[in-house]
Amino acid sequence: MKRPTIPYNVFLTALCALFLMPLISCKKEIPVEQEPNNTFAAANPLKLDFPIRGMLATRDDIDYYSFDVDLPVILDIQLSPVRGINHAIQIWRGGDTPVLLKLVDDMRKSSPERMCNFYAEGGRYYIAVLHGDRDAPRPNQENYYTLEVKSRNPGEEEREPNDSAASANTLILERDITGYFSPAYNRLNREGENPQREEDWYMVTIDLPEQRAKLLDVTLSGVPGVNSTLSLFDAALTRIAYADANGAGEGEMLKDVGITAEGRYSIMVASKSFESNNDASYTLTAKIRDYESGGEMEPNNDIDKANLMTGSEISGCIYPQDDVDYYSYKAAAPAQYRIELTPPQTMDAVVTVYRANREKAWEIDNGGAGVREVMPNLPLRGDFFIRIAAKGVFSDGNAAYLLRIEPLAPSDSCEYEPNDTKEHANPLTRPSVTGYTSKKGDRDYYLLEYKKRTSVSISLKGVRDGALRVSITDPLGYILQSRDVRGDSTAVFTDMVDQKGYVIIDAVSENYDEPYTLQVREVK
Repeated sequence: MKRPTIPYNVFLTALCALFLMPLISCKKEIPVEQEPNNTFAAANPLKLDFPIRGMLATRDDIDYYSFDVDLPVILDIQLSPVRGINHAIQIWRGGDTPVLLKLVDDMRKSSPERMCNFYAEGGRYYIAVLHGDRDAPRPNQENYYTLEVKSRNPGEEEREPNDSAASANTLILERDITGYFSPAYNRLNREGENPQREEDWYMVTIDLPEQRAKLLDVTLSGVPGVNSTLSLFDAALTRIAYADANGAGEGEMLKDVGITAEGRYSIMVASKSFESNNDASYTLTAKIRDYESGGEMEPNNDIDKANLMTGSEISGCIYPQDDVDYYSYKAAAPAQYRIELTPPQTMDAVVTVYRANREKAWEIDNGGAGVREVMPNLPLRGDFFIRIAAKGVFSDGNAAYLLRIEPLAPSDSCEYEPNDTKEHANPLTRPSVTGYTSKKGDRDYYLLEYKKRTSVSISLKGVRDGALRVSITDPLGYILQSRDVRGDSTAVFTDMVDQKGYVIIDAVSENYDEPYTLQVREVK
């Protein structure tokens, strides 16, 4: 029996249908909005985790969508771009009078909008898709947008909106919390120093048992593409600490912040230049620890906030970059002081001393990175302040310096700084005097005065591992002769003083730890 012949076009159609059937059967059509939906009452129902399409067909078109939440969830709200259109998302909490909670608009045409971590409690919510404010509305009756709201269970994470101190999330000490720099702009933020900036606020409560001071450390991890800032506020919302030490992708840290009053403190996280990242989260951590009197307490970056030194030593860190630390020292009586700073290996330190009236008394800047800064014999008549700073670019919250202040035993046979000019020369009223190399290239003048032309013998005992030069001058200060002294050897020579002259001690190679001894006696 002859088999029936199947026409070629029928065969081809059947073959294509056979191969395409699985694809057609698996593809789900994305539903399209049902107009009119430009009011809350006419909002289209939205199903979480399922997309819907819509169109901004007119200049004043607004598309409302509604959904209900039974249990708290985190919502990732995504709106696809539409060519040539600057659109935006509004998020409302429902009720008799809906409340606008978030306005997401990056103010760009043909770009998507996203709010990746909106916290929704139980109840009804609305999402409105509308034209953005920056550009004149343009209708588009050809291209759809796609709106999708994905949901996930909340974890230890930020709960948006937390855009102000009043809506701050609770942060538990010693426990990490994650958050997002999402979105870039907060169009509802119309106040403060940075209007329209997206800010994440957290609140932490600190107790002080027995009213003992604590130190607070706050750490913020880095997020790719975001240059972040970190701020701490007290209960009156006065900013007491701020960190902006690093660049994009790097974290920030507040370290050694002194807490002397218990209560509520607020932490604010923000991007410096309106950057956002919906894909990578940051981690925020706050830790508290006991304050020890031998350590720094921030903020102490100006003289009015100087930390009081209650002992002979105190340690601190230069962090963030451009940080300076001030300390105050209470003097019992006029005295000479040895001031020594031991910096971390990578820190080139500068130490400045101010008298109680804020007048600069001395600056110590003798060494480079990692080198001790020493002023061995600074005379001060009362209380004083110390300023610690770093030269160049330096910032390390984990590398501490150590400041030591030691009052010296009173003596009337000790050099009195400053004496580096003829006008400030120390009178030699005793046959023997001790002095120090007080700074790099230090020069010490001593005044010789006699009633008549006198022959004198000059003896200088040097310092170990150092080198000095001793000179004698005429009445006008012109050098008559000199001797070099290496190490702790002694140089002796004689000369004639025409009623008046000077002995000069020059530091050739410095040793700030040991004194030299100068003796001058008349030769009969």
